[in-house]
Amino acid sequence: MMAQSSHRSKHAVVIYTRYERFWHWSQAALIFFLAFTGFNLHGSFELLSFGLAVKLHTYAAIALILLWVFTTFWNFTTGNWKQFLPFFQIRTDDGKWSSAIVIFFVRLFAVMRYYAYGILKGEEHPHKKTLRRKQNALQGLAYLTFMIAIGPALWATGIVYLLFDFWNGVPNAGLYLTIIAFLHTAAAFAMIAFAVIHVYMTTTGKTPLHYIKSMITEHSNLTFKRDRPIEVMVGIPANASTNQRFITLEAFKRAGFKILGMMNEPSAAAVEFVHRYLRDLGPRSPKNTWSSMILVEEPSTRPLLGCLRETLKS
Repeated sequence: MMAQSSHRSKHAVVIYTRYERFWHWSQAALIFFLAFTGFNLHGSFELLSFGLAVKLHTYAAIALILLWVFTTFWNFTTGNWKQFLPFFQIRTDDGKWSSAIVIFFVRLFAVMRYYAYGILKGEEHPHKKTLRRKQNALQGLAYLTFMIAIGPALWATGIVYLLFDFWNGVPNAGLYLTIIAFLHTAAAFAMIAFAVIHVYMTTTGKTPLHYIKSMITEHSNLTFKRDRPIEVMVGIPANASTNQRFITLEAFKRAGFKILGMMNEPSAAAVEFVHRYLRDLGPRSPKNTWSSMILVEEPSTRPLLGCLRETLKS
């Protein structure tokens, strides 16, 4: 789990779930296969017969649409959709959306500056990946564009094009078909450009295969300075005995963690819920009251509250 260097230590954590990796790689395979059959249909090469290329292109498109529909459902049911709207992850002191948007653009330009200039000077990436913020501001904006513009444009034009036999009696149907074909091709080239840039960006990690490896092996390394302890609040089952609690804490200490305290798992779940969904609780649930509620339930959380307050602002 842990590998150490002379100056830094690396801790392997699960950043991308199994479904996220399945979605990522199956989507990539389908996109490149659609590009291959699409170029064949346009006559760029003739490795497949026209009829076979149409059939394979159609089947792959249907598979990709089904994948997108199911993934959209999965993103909303798990709350993962917030990963693609970076400003939803920003906590501000005044609670205003305008302040969150300003912070988002500051982070966006910081990432853009890094890729345009800082990366050439060996500067550290301004975005630190966490479970709550897997994508940086530029990634989130790019994925959002992909999911609400490029993808739907391909779906709509592709389906309308495929169902031409049902509306070919419409006046000027040939002209409309030409426009639809052009828009479909334009969206396809936009998707190919996105994929090519995405592949290039995967090579900008610590090593050319660093990001690709994390999407294959599930685990990603979070790097810390060796002299910087990793602070944790340990969750314990509510019915754990004194010996079980002691052994658990001792295991964390031997693993190199700095223990802030210990709390029962039900209270830990409450802290995690508030930490993730505080903005969703609305203006009638002020930030100053949630901590006192937790303190009443679990006094041992006092060392953690200061850390949580700072995290909520990030």
